[in-house]
Amino acid sequence: MKKLFIYALSLLCVVALMQACNEDSTYETTPSSDTTVYSFNFSADKNVMAQLDTVFFSIDLVEGKIFNADSMPYGTKINKLVPVLYLVDGAMSATFSFKTANGTDTVCDYLTNPTDTIDFSNGPVTLTVLSPSGTFSRQYDVKVNVHKVKADSLSWGDSKFSSLPTSLAAVTAQHTVANNNGIFCLTSDGSAFCLAHTQSPEEDNWQNSTVTLPANADINTFSASGDNLYILDADGALYESADGSAWTATGRTWSYIYGDCNGNLGGVASDSDGNLVFEQYPQGATLPIPADMPVKGTSVPVTYKAPMAQSNQCVIVGGRKANGELTNQTWSFDGSAWVKTSNKALPDVLEGLTVVPFFTYYISNVFVATEYSVFMAFGGVNSDGVNRTVYITNDYGMTWNKADELAQLPEEVTIGAFAQGFVRNSTLYPSRAIRPVEEWECPYIYIFGGVDAQGTLSNSIWRGTINRMTFKPLI
Repeated sequence: MKKLFIYALSLLCVVALMQACNEDSTYETTPSSDTTVYSFNFSADKNVMAQLDTVFFSIDLVEGKIFNADSMPYGTKINKLVPVLYLVDGAMSATFSFKTANGTDTVCDYLTNPTDTIDFSNGPVTLTVLSPSGTFSRQYDVKVNVHKVKADSLSWGDSKFSSLPTSLAAVTAQHTVANNNGIFCLTSDGSAFCLAHTQSPEEDNWQNSTVTLPANADINTFSASGDNLYILDADGALYESADGSAWTATGRTWSYIYGDCNGNLGGVASDSDGNLVFEQYPQGATLPIPADMPVKGTSVPVTYKAPMAQSNQCVIVGGRKANGELTNQTWSFDGSAWVKTSNKALPDVLEGLTVVPFFTYYISNVFVATEYSVFMAFGGVNSDGVNRTVYITNDYGMTWNKADELAQLPEEVTIGAFAQGFVRNSTLYPSRAIRPVEEWECPYIYIFGGVDAQGTLSNSIWRGTINRMTFKPLI
């Protein structure tokens, strides 16, 4: 009887020990190396996406998570994928648990059926690895990330970013400029003027003030350079101001203001013989204007520094020549002369273009995105009406092409002619940031105003960026 009791007690201890081992393996906080997933990827399948087998997956052994930090392209089908695992030799089992499209719970043993497809499109997929001894097991949550938007689309949102900043009840004209002190939006209702100022348009913290302009000032000539603001009156007299509240005559008479040209304000004047010349203010040489260079209606100059160049250059695109003809050419100014630089001009002759410096991406066959600087041209108008085609150049205006469809304007975006465009960075914060990336700078294009084919002002600010720039960087 005593011997039977000892056997029973021993059996009870063994059972308790086995149960404890099972509980430890189920809730193991420091997984055994016998349950480690050393690598995870998918078999190649060009019907799903090119280079599917090169998509990199991270394995978090502490949290038990497997995921691709760089999401797959928008629209990638992930309901029939064949995983490829690298496990410890002799693993007893590796099973995927998932739901099918109709909600059926399904279990697939990878070791016995390594070519079976797994559906990753219906919620979490669990991978359970059992060690060779059967003593330890570990569960991994497997998530396949797919972009919810097209990564390389130029996205403007579903509606305008905001209305033009003003204290006036009805705006009939506007012009917006930027200088060292921020962005200034000048609006008019036909009799009064409001000047709104901000350093950060994304914060919508405009400071409005009622201002008095020089008599018969032309709001469409409102310009900026350095620390100052400028405007022409009806007779072409050039005025300057530090903040828009008080204006002083410069003694110059111009027929057109190009804008900031390498640190000086540039414009069109006439010499003593009546020839059109290019003048700079407050300093800089007076230069002849080539016969086929535009003398009004151009894009606002964009400044850049080309590789290997010793000085900055600025470019203007489109506009009207002195004989009244529209042009589609690009002209560059290096501080000493204007030169026509376009080898392949815009497909259309246009005036009132909005040109901004921005970025585009080249995606390699292994999904490495390389960023390139470009100029993008929006709007403009000619005898056919307002242009809605977006043009792009990656060589400072020497070669223009129609931008990819992903960069073309959606129907709801109403960017007209003679709008003003700027690029400003916004700081983005992921909803659940993890180190090392907790915030990053995203450049946005802001486009102010513009008019339609009938000359009616758009009381709108549009803001756009490439979707890829809003994704949290990997490093």
